[in-house]
Amino acid sequence: MAKTIYIAGLGLIGASMALGIKRDHPDYEILGYNRSQASRDIALKKGMIDRATDDFASFAPLADVIILTLPIKQTIAFIKELADLDLKEGVIISDAGSTKSAIVEAAEEYLAGKPVRFVGAHPMAGSHKTGAASADVNLFENAYYIFTPLRLTSPDTLEEMKDLLSGLLSNRETILDRIEDFKERLDEIGQAMTKGDEEQIWNFFNQAREQRQAMEIHKRGGVDSSYDLYVDVPDEEDVILRILELLRGTSLVNIHINEENREDVHGILQISFKNAQDLERAERLITENTDYTVVIK
Repeated sequence: MAKTIYIAGLGLIGASMALGIKRDHPDYEILGYNRSQASRDIALKKGMIDRATDDFASFAPLADVIILTLPIKQTIAFIKELADLDLKEGVIISDAGSTKSAIVEAAEEYLAGKPVRFVGAHPMAGSHKTGAASADVNLFENAYYIFTPLRLTSPDTLEEMKDLLSGLLSNRETILDRIEDFKERLDEIGQAMTKGDEEQIWNFFNQAREQRQAMEIHKRGGVDSSYDLYVDVPDEEDVILRILELLRGTSLVNIHINEENREDVHGILQISFKNAQDLERAERLITENTDYTVVIK
């Protein structure tokens, strides 16, 4: 059954949430509140919401779910305002604030005895960008969405919220798109092999080779990976100083004294380097000038 979702606050979190709900529940009506005319215009133009207002109270009675993605003080003020409005019976009210105690206390105080259901929440997602213009439907992918229900919050209410929001946390569509791309490429090369098109086959594998060579394979998530060397050193005075003297002029990233049981690790001294050249140089220097066991991992 189609629902009406009211998102109060069309900043990065609220606008991204609107995009995600609209994507996963295209039949739902999304209403939006924001004081800024520019934010409302952006949200409407980009199809994040269906209708917008700068009067918070005007849309609240229409909603099946109200989500407050606002600063803490404004969230509390709106919870108090909701308590005096003629809302749909059983409407779910939630928030996205990072400070939960004050919001939960306000909900318990102002919404007690009202025919509404409150579920505190905090999506563990964000960005250095702000505003509706920076909204990203994938902002919540693989993030935690923490619920902080009241004592009287029913399991059914939590399930409804999970159903509404669970799609935000998934990159299912992105993965399926990549799989379809992969299948199309496999079909292309399969057809080329069937036809015996040697040029197309060669171009396919040559392009793959060029792409592999262009990949920064020693980076994880855009951050330089380190090259680690493990040295099994005796428990003797100045042993670390001796190794550092050998490595003078080599660019070190980090040195770590491993305190785990030696039966479980390679060596006790872990030295990290920024590139393979420094790693190989260090291995050669330590091996040539000591009798310590050196392991590259």
